[in-house]
Parts: sequence; C-alpha cells; structure tokens
Amino acid sequence: MKSKLFVFALIAMLVLAACGTTQKTQPEPTDSINAFPLVVDSVENAYPVEGLAQDTIEETQTDGTYPITEGESVVETEETLTVTVLAPSSTTSIPILLAAKYLPGLNVEIFENHPQANAQFMAEEDLVLVTGLSVGFDMFKNEVPLQLINTNVTGLSYIVSCNFEINSFAELAGHEIYLPFEGSPLEETTQFFVEQAGLVYGEDVKPIYAPFDTSTALIKNGDDAIVAIPQPAATAMAAQECGHLGASFYDTWNEVTGDSDGYPQVGAFAKAEFASAHPEWVIAFNQAVARAIAELQANPEAAVNEVAEKFSFPVPVLLKALQATKFTVQSDQEMKDSVIHYYKTIGKPLDESYEAIFYTLP
Repeated sequence: MKSKLFVFALIAMLVLAACGTTQKTQPEPTDSINAFPLVVDSVENAYPVEGLAQDTIEETQTDGTYPITEGESVVETEETLTVTVLAPSSTTSIPILLAAKYLPGLNVEIFENHPQANAQFMAEEDLVLVTGLSVGFDMFKNEVPLQLINTNVTGLSYIVSCNFEINSFAELAGHEIYLPFEGSPLEETTQFFVEQAGLVYGEDVKPIYAPFDTSTALIKNGDDAIVAIPQPAATAMAAQECGHLGASFYDTWNEVTGDSDGYPQVGAFAKAEFASAHPEWVIAFNQAVARAIAELQANPEAAVNEVAEKFSFPVPVLLKALQATKFTVQSDQEMKDSVIHYYKTIGKPLDESYEAIFYTLP
C-alpha cells in the first residue's frame, strides 16, 4: 500500500512540475510544431542494412560501446523477449526507431507528454524510458528503482528566438527564456551556461515555464520570444518568418568546458530488476542502437525517409534537424564516467547514493 501511495504521489508531483505556473500571461495554445502523432513501431527483423559504410561504423565506436561489424546480425535468444521503449518526440527517437529492426521483440512508442510517459514507465513492467538525463536522475532520487543502461545523444538543443538574434547565452542578459518545465534538463544546462556567462540566473535571465505548444505558438504568431528547444522543433521554428536558430547547447558546452563532444543529454533507463534479469537484452539493445546510429550517419537521408511517417514534419526539416543532432552511444564505465563528469562540471556532483543508478554488465 505504501508503495502504491508513493507512486501516485510521485506521478502527481511530476504532472505538477510539468505544468508549473508561468510568470506572465501566456497565449492560448495553438497547433504545436511538437504535436507528433503517437505511434508504435513493431520490430520486424526484415530490413537489413546493405552497403553500410564500414569506415563510418568504425568511427562511431569508442570504448564502452558495442562493436558492430559489417553484415553482423544481432543474435536472437531462444525465447524472444518483448520490450517496449518509450521515446520522446524528437530526433532522439530516430536511431531508436531504426534500432527496432535489429532487435526482435522491441517495440517503440513515441510520446509527447513527458509526465504521462514517466507515469507509464513507473506503472508497467518491461519498459525502457528514453528521456533527458536529469529526468531519470530525479526519478531515482525519488526512489524509483531504475538504472541507466546507455546514453546516446550529446547534442540536441538550441535557443530559437523570434524578431531578434541570441547567438550566445551572454546575450540573454535582460531577457526571459521559455523552458518546458521547472527543473527540466533544458533548465539545468541553461542555468549553468547563464552563470558561466557571468549572469545571475533568475535575475539577469528570467525563466518562464510553458509547454512547447505555448512557446512555439509565440514564434509562429511572430511575437517576441526566446525558447530553449530540442530538434526537430528547433529547425522548424527557426524556419518561421521571424525565427532565428541561435546558440547551440552542444557548442556552448564544448566552448565553456573544453570538452569536444558535448555532454550526455539523453539516456535510456530500465527498471533495475529488469536490467539485472536480462543482461543479454541490454547488450543487444545497445548493439542495435549503435548500429542504427552508424546507419543514419552513413546515410541520413535514407534514415529519415524510413521513419518520416512517424513524425509530423516534412522530410527536409527532419533531415536538417537530424544533421544538427549529435549521437554518441556510451555504456558501462565510459557512460558512468561521462555522467559523473557532467554533474561535477555543472556544480551538482553525485554522491555515493547514486552508485546504483549506473548499470554495469555482470
């Protein structure tokens, strides 16, 4: 009973966080550029990648990733395990959708509503949640028994403005910036970048919490606005008459920290009990994602054409957005080191209580 009460309380907390009070009157929501249709992509291991550039595959491999050789197939177990991956409505999901064809039993559901997806992940078994890093870590902090099994995106988000240009976080001085909800992954790094620019977050730069359909409506209506937003909506909004694609979170991170490949923005989280019981599935899933990333890097146009029907954007927008997204699959110790480095860098070092969030192969 206590467990059920906790889950209900946590779900309510998540919903309230996503609907945080804004600091000024918002326009009425219109049809959002982020209004992706809910889709389910069922695995059919019938789409082999032919002619995948071997040099591209080799370039994507790093320590801690799973090697994929030309013509290699993901090995099926004697009993196929059916697992659903909940993935957000962004370019983050493109390699996850592509990975489905390499892993029998994998289903991919694209979601728009983050609190609902979080609640579904907590309530159901055999689910994997692909989401912003801080979302998973907040759930773990609230005693949701999950583990991070990989990180796969290091560059996704941008500042998009209407009627003026914001090409650096220093240029946010004296402005308000729209963020999807308080404590979101976008706010976590926005605050870090603002402070690194010598500004006081909350005073020199004031956040306004609003769902993407509200903030993007401002740009579509031609109103003055600054929005932190992921791809592909960033590309679509920048294409509006007043739109401007400004500061890149990936480039800003590299400039501020001296790193060269961004930071872990998105991860795949599984229930700890599931990950422990199915290490072979975790390996196969990470293999499939790595293979899908190699595939889309070798031929992004073909990759976009394959998944375009899952999104509401035209192919040219998806293609441009995909090419503006940085993918790097990390797992095991390399993943752990990268995440620890990220949180230490932004001034929120992880203590030993977070040790259990990192999945390691037995």
